[in-house]
Amino acid sequence: MKNKILKVFAITVMSFAFTTILYGQRNTKTEDRTVTQSRIPNLVNQNFVNEYPSVVNVVWRGYPKQANNAEWYEYNPSMQSSRSSEYYIAEFTDAKSHLKAVYSKDGKKISVREMVNSDVPDPISYALRNGDYSDWKIAREKEVIYRDTTMKPMKVYKIKVKKGASERELFYSTDGELLKDRVIK
Repeated sequence: MKNKILKVFAITVMSFAFTTILYGQRNTKTEDRTVTQSRIPNLVNQNFVNEYPSVVNVVWRGYPKQANNAEWYEYNPSMQSSRSSEYYIAEFTDAKSHLKAVYSKDGKKISVREMVNSDVPDPISYALRNGDYSDWKIAREKEVIYRDTTMKPMKVYKIKVKKGASERELFYSTDGELLKDRVIK
């Protein structure tokens, strides 16, 4: 009887250890971290409601502060963790567009990201056709990112390109200038 109890205890401990090890190996950087409405700072929620009063179905997400956030388009929503949020994203559909409004924890809107399936402006199309990525496949869905500041208004197109196993995100200004070339894989 004593051996049987010890075996059950040993199996339970090993199962617990195995589960803990597997859970510890989980990649928290790529997990979605939805934040409940009650966890959104009042100023963030207030600014969002003031700008988008008619939106009802909003999904809020919280993200940690980025190590390299020198430029506004360095913000990477795939970097997430269980740490307290420094950025909040309201993801919603307004009229006909799927939008993501990015706010800092103090309520300042950083940018708005709009998913688009349409063609990009001619200067960007020209740059893609005649540049280093002319033989790369362009993703159907693109993202337009609007920087939200009165000092430096800017609109940037983020386009994902793929060739074989390689993927990149290209950031273009509206006049076709390549602002950033980020390797995804």
